[in-house]
Amino acid sequence: MSIEEKRVYDEKRGATAVFVATGTGLARVEVSDDLVGRFGLVERCAARDVAAVGDGVAVATDEDVLVGRETLSEAGFGPATAVGVADGDLVAAGERGVARAGLDDARDVTAAGVPLAATADGLYRLGNGWMDELDGAFRTVASDGRRAHAATADALYARAPGETDWTPGEVPADGTVVDVGYGERVYAVTGDGTFLVAAEDGWRTRSLGLPEVAALAVV
Repeated sequence: MSIEEKRVYDEKRGATAVFVATGTGLARVEVSDDLVGRFGLVERCAARDVAAVGDGVAVATDEDVLVGRETLSEAGFGPATAVGVADGDLVAAGERGVARAGLDDARDVTAAGVPLAATADGLYRLGNGWMDELDGAFRTVASDGRRAHAATADALYARAPGETDWTPGEVPADGTVVDVGYGERVYAVTGDGTFLVAAEDGWRTRSLGLPEVAALAVV
């Protein structure tokens, strides 16, 4: 970030906090408009997943689910591979947990609006059963009920509010997009640690220098 960009960033109010689960720990990235500002580790751990819970986050780790914002504490769930929120309640899944998406090799699902599922052989939407949406090996899918994004190894597809067609786009970074989140802007992160924020003329990128990125959550 240049000195001028830092001055503009520091003058802006209402920065968005985006938390990123990585193999090194939970990182917090501050974003104001389309400028990526300060970032750093909140907690050292092997973070497997992260979800926004109120004004904080829940983090799935190999030891326990951690909850908090500035500091994290154990929730007592035990080891977990995934976390989420259902009807306002924190839910977690471990290696012995069972989830049913109704599809073979489902890699990611989103329930906002029309449910979507990313699988190894395509993207599906829930209608009269699971219906074909796009062909390809999809890694992740996300939606806020209006917008939706889905990623393969080398492309990021977007569906605008009120539209039914998906528009493919290139990712201006090495690596595969592993998660997408929504706030004031659209945010994404790649598995090798590149953070992206949507701007009017494309994507702004910033390397976090953190390995094994698994997920992000916008607070």
